[in-house]
Amino acid sequence: MAAPSTPTTALLSNVSGYTATLVASTYEGAPNVIKSGDPPSEFPQNTSVDTFGSVMYAIENTAMWIVVWTANNQVATKILRAGTPAIWKDIWDTIQRDHTEDSNSTASGWVYNSVVDISSNGDAQILRATLSSAPIPTTIKLENVCGDTLMLVSSTYEGAPGVIKSDAPPVVFEQDTSINAYGSVVYAIGKIATWVVVWTANNQVTTSILPSGTTVIWEEIWQNIQPDHADDSYITSYSWGYNSEVDIKSSGDAQSLNATISSFPLPN
Repeated sequence: MAAPSTPTTALLSNVSGYTATLVASTYEGAPNVIKSGDPPSEFPQNTSVDTFGSVMYAIENTAMWIVVWTANNQVATKILRAGTPAIWKDIWDTIQRDHTEDSNSTASGWVYNSVVDISSNGDAQILRATLSSAPIPTTIKLENVCGDTLMLVSSTYEGAPGVIKSDAPPVVFEQDTSINAYGSVVYAIGKIATWVVVWTANNQVTTSILPSGTTVIWEEIWQNIQPDHADDSYITSYSWGYNSEVDIKSSGDAQSLNATISSFPLPN
């Protein structure tokens, strides 16, 4: 006698802004392409063939979306950065009843969210999985304790203050990295030097202090990009130097950057 069937109707919704392309599925029936904003893709899965189901979709070249469910009302989901292998044991360790969700930030300046619900009426199940995205906000804090007033030369976005006086409270502003996958500010330190800070949406940073009048060569600055922390110093001909310290950290769906410009006397 054949095993009793517990059919599962899977509804996959994509509102991420990116196209999802099928990589693998436990059964036939999963759509090959789910475009963002299209109506939910509905297909039946006969879990009498297997006691679980799964789909894996590539979100263009940025991430992987995985949804797993069982015949007894349990579900798991995972979003992996592009190039990260799917370790199925780890995914199965997160299986739980009724509801699950996951999120992950990417180098493109976005965070993807997966929300999955599964319910049963006793002899059938319905699974609803939604892929969405949101920009990763970055909170910027700039502190000037160098003894000179800073004047804004350029910024990737609006929001950076035009003037930062020395020893004033740190200035704080938000940068929406959905507009660009990086941010930057350039400040003139009087007529002596130029302070440059650059950061990315995936927790990397670099900084440079250049002599006043020196052209900012962005290719050279980007060569020094690194995760978490960066610093640079510049020795002037006026018996003191400048130092830049920058730290960046991420909570997964938001970043904070702290940058400080200071000065120090040179030994006699």
